[in-house]
Amino acid sequence: MNFCYCTLAVGKKYQQLASVFLDTLVKYTDDNCVVVTDSKQTLNKSDQIMQVDVGAYDGHPINLKWKPFYHSLKQGHETVCFVDVDSTVNENYDRQSITDVIQDGFGCNWYLSYNKNFKPRGRGCSKLHALVTQHDKYPIICPVECFMVMHGDRNRSVSFINEWSQIQKQIAQEKLYAREVCHEIGLAATRTNMPVYKYKGGRGAYFKNFKHYGGGAKKHMIQ
Repeated sequence: MNFCYCTLAVGKKYQQLASVFLDTLVKYTDDNCVVVTDSKQTLNKSDQIMQVDVGAYDGHPINLKWKPFYHSLKQGHETVCFVDVDSTVNENYDRQSITDVIQDGFGCNWYLSYNKNFKPRGRGCSKLHALVTQHDKYPIICPVECFMVMHGDRNRSVSFINEWSQIQKQIAQEKLYAREVCHEIGLAATRTNMPVYKYKGGRGAYFKNFKHYGGGAKKHMIQ
């Protein structure tokens, strides 16, 4: 399995978080990681880390989570696991406990599912409602995005990431910003026949191997 991690670190706060995350990844694993960032400094100088400039973009940085997948595929990786940058790797990291739950498609801790004629509730759901067309198929299964892995047919993966990037452009143009990214991921998946599934054991694979500092206040706890 040609496996790598990837993450996104755009903005000074997220660059700082990425430095800590990458330091723990290098300390406790032998895995590679592709990090997309706007930092002009090297976040981690290990050979395990491939740092890629984010380049020009429209919209909000949180909508750019497709870019680490894109650059990971470009580097030749075919099984790509995104980890939110406000994470650290646990000392008892067990790679096999992660690879054992990987299936064909797009895996996640948990997901939201939308059927036809769903009612827009909240900004994220309203965003999806604005993006769907009469040609889209249901259900639309939207993976929650703090820890997610893409695996399987490379051509399908490329099509999926390309579709995700095009949806992101539409979001920026139509100012459909919402902090949840799961909705555009799910829509891109259904349009490209990318299966979305929940890991066996749900969030177990993530929390066994990583600590997540997801809340705003918790982010300040990373050292």
